Amino acid sequence: MRGRYAFAGRRGGRAAHREGALGALRSPPMLTPAASPSLRATARTVPDATAPGPGGAFAAAAVLRRWLRLGGLCGALALAGCVSEEVRASAEAVLTLRSGTMSDLRARRGHGPFREYDLPPKDLLEVVAAAARRARGAGGAPVRAVFVAPARGEVVAKERTGADAARTGYGAPFVSAMLAVVHPVPDQPLRSRLEVHEIRSGPFHAGVVRWVRDLPRWIDAERAERARPKAPGPRVQPIP
Repeated sequence: MRGRYAFAGRRGGRAAHREGALGALRSPPMLTPAASPSLRATARTVPDATAPGPGGAFAAAAVLRRWLRLGGLCGALALAGCVSEEVRASAEAVLTLRSGTMSDLRARRGHGPFREYDLPPKDLLEVVAAAARRARGAGGAPVRAVFVAPARGEVVAKERTGADAARTGYGAPFVSAMLAVVHPVPDQPLRSRLEVHEIRSGPFHAGVVRWVRDLPRWIDAERAERARPKAPGPRVQPIP
C-alpha cells in the first residue's frame, strides 16, 4: 500500500508541475529589474555565447540556429517580393553581426594619436590618398574605394571582398574602413599632423588590411618614391 500511494503521489506531483508550467506559459509574469532585484543576478547565469567552455558553445549554437532560421525566412520573403531590398539588407546586417559604421569611425576624429610630417596639408593629403591605394585586400586585390575630401582634410578608404571588391561607390558594403585626417600645424604652414583610425564591419567581416599599422609605412614609401629622381626621357632630335 505504501508503494502504491507513493507512486500516486509522484504522479500527482508531476501533473501539478505540468499544470503549473502550462499556467506560466499562458500568463507569463512581467519580470523587470525594477520588479525583481534578483533578475539581474539570475541573468548572469545564462551562458554567454562568447564565453569559453560548454555553456558558451551551446549558447552560440542556439543563437546560430536562430540566425539560420531567420535568414532562410528573410530570403524566402525577399524571393516572394514580400520585403524590400532595404529590409533584406538590414536583416542581413543583423544576421551577420555587421556593426561598424562610418559614423562610428568619424566619431573618433580629433582624438589622435597624431603623427607630424614636414609637408603642407594639401601635399600630405595627396600622399595619404596615394598611400591608401597601396593597400591590398584578400587574395592581393587592390583597394579601389579611396575617397578624398579636401575641404575636411580627410581620406577615406574601404576594403571590400567578393563581388563588392571592384566597386568604387561610397555606399557599398565594406569589411574594413580607414579614416585619415590631416590637420594644419598652427604657425607652421609647411607642416601637418595626421591621425589614422580604422574600423571593422563585424566579427565575420574583419578584412585583412591593417590600416593603422601599415599606412605610415606606405606613406614613407610613397614619399621616397616621389623624392627619387626620375630618369630623363628620350631626347628629341631637332629636325635639320
